[in-house]
Amino acid sequence: MTAQIPDTFVYKGDEYELIGLEGGPLVVPEQFGMEPEMIHTACYRGFYATYELTEDGLYLRELTLKEKNGRYLPIEGVEPEREEELGDAATYRNLDIAVPFTGRIRLGRGLIREFYVHMGFQKPTAFETVLDI
Repeated sequence: MTAQIPDTFVYKGDEYELIGLEGGPLVVPEQFGMEPEMIHTACYRGFYATYELTEDGLYLRELTLKEKNGRYLPIEGVEPEREEELGDAATYRNLDIAVPFTGRIRLGRGLIREFYVHMGFQKPTAFETVLDI
């Protein structure tokens, strides 16, 4: 399996990769009436997201997905932008969707190249900085 595209989290102005999750759930396309389909070998689940963690809570800011039936519905009034270089996937930008979450989120930043694994998602030991939130 190819290394997978992780979800991204913006926290205190820095970008982190999601490397662990207990509890949940986070956002899935099905909650917006869409069914994801594999985008390419680096995205078997068919979608990836960018979240922002603020003092006020957790927010979905961007969602990229390939919809199985090509039915890209608006998400809270936001229309998708087609991403032809991603096999007809689409990206929803400038979202402001509060994500109710209870649990623990593990984030990593600063991938150490010699610990990169070309399968699945990266392990916490592959990052310079790891946060449990």
